[in-house]
Amino acid sequence: MHCIIMRIYYFAAGGSLLNVFRTKIMHCFYRNSAANFAHSHSTRPHWYILAAGTKQFWYKIGDSEGYSKVGDLIICPPGFTLYRHSPEPLEFLSISFEWQYDLEHSGYSDPIYPIFGNITIRDRPRYISTLKNYKEMVPGSTTFQVLKSYYTHLLDDLLFTCLLEKQYYQKKKTKDQTIIDAVRFLDEHAKESISLKSVADRASLSQAQFCRRFQAAVGLSPMQYLSDIRLRKAESMLLETNLSIDHISNECGYQNGFYLSRVFTKKYGISPSKYRDMYRV
Repeated sequence: MHCIIMRIYYFAAGGSLLNVFRTKIMHCFYRNSAANFAHSHSTRPHWYILAAGTKQFWYKIGDSEGYSKVGDLIICPPGFTLYRHSPEPLEFLSISFEWQYDLEHSGYSDPIYPIFGNITIRDRPRYISTLKNYKEMVPGSTTFQVLKSYYTHLLDDLLFTCLLEKQYYQKKKTKDQTIIDAVRFLDEHAKESISLKSVADRASLSQAQFCRRFQAAVGLSPMQYLSDIRLRKAESMLLETNLSIDHISNECGYQNGFYLSRVFTKKYGISPSKYRDMYRV
């Protein structure tokens, strides 16, 4: 497809200009019929986005490797080799683009790019909606000018979302080993029955002390963090499986499907079943 140029302005919380980028899309493609990757790896001269529309795939960039699933986004810098393998056929989004830093308007002497690697997007409805839009807006479906504007808008949204994720996870960084261990425990045992007292006891802290230190380090209370983990897993299972709400609730640490539905609806303003119908790609 033709090259598309846009400028992205990122603002810090205080409203000051953070970064200025000029991007040019070199190639954009959504594979909307399940297939395996044609190549096991590639090294491109441009920035490269790869995202699963269905299923998941294995990836490796430098020393980082793992599985990227629906709700994740891989950004690979120029000159890096991206290895990938799909255990089964899947739909996927592929975008190659140039990413130039506008030093003149940024006020900085060196470019500061958003994170790269495998990025988990917390705002799943927004992200899944963007994937669906890429899938539905195919070449030939409208005029080139409309297509150009739409691709520009969607890439802008993806990159801005990644910046928000960078800021969020930077806030979560802590050197408090007690809290690091507690976060790891919650991540690994989220499907089990967990009380605030049990986690605080593991940390050898009172509940009040544990909550204060956890909130300061993570930005959420322990129970809010645990709820986020469970709901993100529920989101993934709603979009990637045909399992019942009751089955998903058991896998995510909820007592039953009714309780999951109540918590999910309170958080997202939509029931799990409607969420599945609306956002499944």
